[in-house]
Amino acid sequence: MLVYGLTEHPMMLATNKDIKSKEDVIAVAKQYFSRWKIEEYFRCKKQMFQFENFRVRKLSAINTLNFYITSVSYTHLT
Repeated sequence: MLVYGLTEHPMMLATNKDIKSKEDVIAVAKQYFSRWKIEEYFRCKKQMFQFENFRVRKLSAINTLNFYITSVSYTHLT
């Protein structure tokens, strides 16, 4: 599907959803943009904080590291 009017250029989005109306297009585009924010957030974590290069093995340590990185990135962005 092609989406016009959201950005400077038309966007082509692939979906397996049935598109029967303009509302369906808007719903898919909103889902896409919502997911895109999440993807950008994790890309930032990986690039700025090298989140994939940690040397801990316990899940609790990984969760703690993730918490601190999230806290720092939130503070940095606000």
